[in-house]
Amino acid sequence: MENEIKKVQALILKQAIRDLSSVNPKTREEALDFFSSKDFLVLSKILEMDSRSVLKAVKELYEYPILSRKKLTEEIAQTINMVYLKKKTPSKKLGAFSNMEVVFN
Repeated sequence: MENEIKKVQALILKQAIRDLSSVNPKTREEALDFFSSKDFLVLSKILEMDSRSVLKAVKELYEYPILSRKKLTEEIAQTINMVYLKKKTPSKKLGAFSNMEVVFN
């Protein structure tokens, strides 16, 4: 049961990350707000991740141009897949976020 809860929380996290690069400004703002919410703190605790580090990274990511942000959010989503959902992803370097696995552990 605990693993299923973690999987659901990981999917929520992955969607919130992807929403940061949405073409819809309202969706982007709501995603950013999520990372400052109590819900995110609960999610962070369940996923055993450092919420402060993730929030800092998200705020930095949010400053990137939308096209760069889109690429990076997809790379982060792949990392979430590998760490929490145990899905295999193409073996490519994750660029600037290659150490995100450390934040998520």
